[in-house]
Amino acid sequence: MNKKLVIILFFSINLFSQSEKIDARIYKVLQKEVGAAERLIRGKKNDRNYFRLFNSRLEILKFKGKKLRELKFKDKNSSAVKSKTSENFKYYKETKKYGDIIYKNYLNLTDKGKFYLLHGLMIAEYEPNDKSIEPLLKRAVKYIDNKNLKSVAAGNLADYFYNNAIFDKAIKAYSMALKINPRTEWKDRYLYNQSWCYFKKDLFDDSVNNLIKLYKTTKQKNNKNYFYTQSRKKIPEMYVFSKKPDAGLNFLLTQGNTDTDSLLSFSKYVYEKGFFKEFNSHIAKIEQFLKNKNRSKDLLSFRVDTFNFLVDSEFKKSNRSMTALRNSIMKYYKSGQLSSEQKKIFKEKNIDLLNKNIKYVNDKKTKKEDSFFKPILKDSINLVNTLKAIDPKKSSDYDFKLAQMFAQLNQEDKSIKIFERIYKADKKKDPKKAAVMLEEILAYYDKKNIQKGIIAPKTMSYYQDYLKHGSKKKIKKTIYLRLYDKYFKEKQYSKNLEMTDLFYKLDKKDKKSEALILNLIAVEEINKDEKFYNQIKEFVNTRPELAQSSSLQKALREGYKLVSTQKINSLLDSGDGEDTAKADKLYAFFKDTKLDLNNRLISGFNALVLYKKANKNKVALEIVNNFINKTNAKKFIEYKDRIEALAKSELFSDVKFFEKTYSDLFTRACKEGLADKNRHYPVLLEMYLSQGNLGKAFAFQQKAKSCSLDGKNASLLAKLSREYVDWSDSSNLREYVSLVSKHSIFSRKQINSFIEEYFIYKINNLETVDEKKFGNISSEIAQDLGAFNIEQRAYYKIYNRLFKLGAAKISYNKTPLSDANVAGIVEKNFKLFAKRLKDIDAVKTDIPFLVFFKKIVENTIFNEFVFIFENLKYIDEAKSGELKKLIAGAVAPFKKKHALIKKAVESNLKKKIRLRYLSLKDPNYIIYRGGSYKTINL
Repeated sequence: MNKKLVIILFFSINLFSQSEKIDARIYKVLQKEVGAAERLIRGKKNDRNYFRLFNSRLEILKFKGKKLRELKFKDKNSSAVKSKTSENFKYYKETKKYGDIIYKNYLNLTDKGKFYLLHGLMIAEYEPNDKSIEPLLKRAVKYIDNKNLKSVAAGNLADYFYNNAIFDKAIKAYSMALKINPRTEWKDRYLYNQSWCYFKKDLFDDSVNNLIKLYKTTKQKNNKNYFYTQSRKKIPEMYVFSKKPDAGLNFLLTQGNTDTDSLLSFSKYVYEKGFFKEFNSHIAKIEQFLKNKNRSKDLLSFRVDTFNFLVDSEFKKSNRSMTALRNSIMKYYKSGQLSSEQKKIFKEKNIDLLNKNIKYVNDKKTKKEDSFFKPILKDSINLVNTLKAIDPKKSSDYDFKLAQMFAQLNQEDKSIKIFERIYKADKKKDPKKAAVMLEEILAYYDKKNIQKGIIAPKTMSYYQDYLKHGSKKKIKKTIYLRLYDKYFKEKQYSKNLEMTDLFYKLDKKDKKSEALILNLIAVEEINKDEKFYNQIKEFVNTRPELAQSSSLQKALREGYKLVSTQKINSLLDSGDGEDTAKADKLYAFFKDTKLDLNNRLISGFNALVLYKKANKNKVALEIVNNFINKTNAKKFIEYKDRIEALAKSELFSDVKFFEKTYSDLFTRACKEGLADKNRHYPVLLEMYLSQGNLGKAFAFQQKAKSCSLDGKNASLLAKLSREYVDWSDSSNLREYVSLVSKHSIFSRKQINSFIEEYFIYKINNLETVDEKKFGNISSEIAQDLGAFNIEQRAYYKIYNRLFKLGAAKISYNKTPLSDANVAGIVEKNFKLFAKRLKDIDAVKTDIPFLVFFKKIVENTIFNEFVFIFENLKYIDEAKSGELKKLIAGAVAPFKKKHALIKKAVESNLKKKIRLRYLSLKDPNYIIYRGGSYKTINL
């Protein structure tokens, strides 16, 4: 430690030590004075002795307060401070007791005015809300004769009112203090506090006048005078509260602090208090002031900070200053006077403001427009132009935002011009981005087209562009639907089919594809145009999702009329809840037992129709159950035909509803012995069969045995089931064979006929005799028809015999030929060939399909024989020509016969053997009832 520092520390410690000693002496003297006063009171209790004791204790209290402040300065949160605070308050309470004794018992105290003042101030310091302060200070003012002290008492009384928010009394008390002593040293404080009292009472003119008086009359006009500096700062703001913002600006520019922070602070204050018009003029005046003072840097700073403030404020209050500031800052931007950070912030603020403007417009869309609406729109245009100048590469993005805003403002014409401009610019360089613009354009023109009921050529061009480059499935589907409507009105029905195809490819699960086809089928001209109607049929049946639609299949088979189509469309489009609400009310009447039965049934049936229309199937079935199973015979007969008609209308759209209703109708008809049962039975049976529910069909037939059906219906299962069996589905076929065998619905003759048809189907799928294929087919036949024990059938044995002859390999001699061996090899091969032909010929049959199969086997043998001779090799190449001629001459008759057989077989294989089904592969095949097939004669 250096010598100088040691000396400083020594003197500091010494001075502190001396101060502590002085304080100890003072405190000792004061304690002696208190002790003397206490002894006097013990001797004689009078006003003089009590006042002496009160006064001496008051001095000690002041001393203690000083020491406490020193402790707080060092560490206000220390335990010593807390202990000292508690100790001082305790001493105060004891001192107050002596003051209260004087106040109550010695009203004629010689220096009572001074006592009232001291007692009141002491209480105010320790218990500022004590109610005794006011009367004490009032008495002090009344009984003190000294002008300075009297003014102090009035000022402290005013402070008491001020601190307790009793502003009326505070104003009067401050005025009294100033009147008693206009030159009091506390004048600045009294005027300042009185100004705030006026402010709290919304007397802003009086408030600002007080501050001006303080500003003008104070003797200490420098920064050391808190009240002077505050008045200078607050006068402009008080003028704003007094609705005189112009006077506030005038004071600020002529007498106030004109650094940029003060100017900006005042401007913000004017703006935040809602003086937007004045704010605009103030900005211009402050800018001119800074220009006149040649404070160019301050001018730039003021403009940037003000602009940033406006962006961050409630943007709805934007005004012309926003645009003017932006334009002026943009000049700095272009001239390079902004720093890189300022440029960055300027860009960010403008983007932020544009987004705020867009949000504001969106929020206001459904509300009443206010006075800021048009200015914000105007400012947004300026914003976009500014951002485009800052960042030209993103100009189309900014234009897009502006166009969206115009759209939200329902100014579609302005919006669409911008969208079209962007689209035209981006169409070639960025088609995907352009497609986004096109979505907005299409929305606009779509609305126009709907209003006019036409599609303009320009819109058609946009449609084509979007279908080529667009990505949103929903919009593409809408375009197809619009074009469909256009072509439908123009009766260009082939174009309608084309649009339906495109719509279907886009979304195969959308049910509207069905509606579009149904709409076409309902057109009278199409029903009369067999060629086009067949095109529609092919269109439906070659598209799985459409082919599975029961509604479309019914329409194709029965040729729905326009009314039926409209009904289907309404069912598809229903969903607004209106029908359901109506049905609920009718259903309530139906359940109301207080109503007569006839009205209840009328209500119930109408509710049923509406529930079905609204697809409320659960409750609809509840009503149907009531009608069929719970009504008396008379009412059942009255409603059965209508319920049956309703069920039939749902046959292809709600199979579950149809099946349940029709099944219940059949059961009731059986129970009542009605002839309807013979009508219901075949419909239900064929429905089960067409759905592939073989088990359900056979079970239903068992159930119907007890219903006494007519003879035609009793044998219907045997007839229909053969027509619906799927030869290509082995599991289906095996289930069918098992059920037929179990229920014995076929005679032996019918079974033989069925097996024969099955063999024909299998042969129809063959092209040649191939060992592997024939082996697989033989195995399949045995498995598929196992329940009929077909192994014992003669034609199955013939089939197997022919198969083995055709599939077995002949060991032809393939040794290379020479003059010496040619005769022997040829003769040997001819014998092998002749033996196989003899074996085949020995298989006798007049069964048509086996005759044809025999020809297939024979063709295979000829083919192999001819192939062997055509591919024999020759030892002596020089004589091969002669041998080739010799062999060709010997084989020629067989080759010619082979060619004839092959041609006939191939021709008939292509034609196939005609069965009772025109196409087993077509899921919507047409049943050819009756007729016969003929075996091809070779």
